[in-house]
Amino acid sequence: MKTAFIILCAVPGLVQAADFSDYENLLKESIGIRAELADALEGVTDKTSAKAVLPRVREIVGQYVEVAAKILSVPQPDEAGKMAIERGLKDEFAPIRTKLAANILRLATANFYEVDELRQALEPVASIQPAPAVMPKPAA
Repeated sequence: MKTAFIILCAVPGLVQAADFSDYENLLKESIGIRAELADALEGVTDKTSAKAVLPRVREIVGQYVEVAAKILSVPQPDEAGKMAIERGLKDEFAPIRTKLAANILRLATANFYEVDELRQALEPVASIQPAPAVMPKPAA
């Protein structure tokens, strides 16, 4: 009996599950940042509004890159754990992902220089999370 107690005390992971709350909280923060980005892009309708929102988009993308780096630096659950956490956030994330993708696709058809600057500003987001952030250049 003493042996079992010593082993359990020596290996704390056997007694309590790993804490992935930092991972989950950072995912929630990234959802909020994507919502801000979607809202910022929503107001882009012409050259003037694209130029006006560009500094804010760059700021938001910087925040997103920082959070993405933090996510990689905290303890990660296994794939099943990640999927469980993501399923729990699905209802919160799905409408934001849809709104962000719709705004990016809407801007992809715009053909003015300021949108090219927005595309460049969004490239770091695309390299981290390709699906909602891909912003192809319009056909010539």
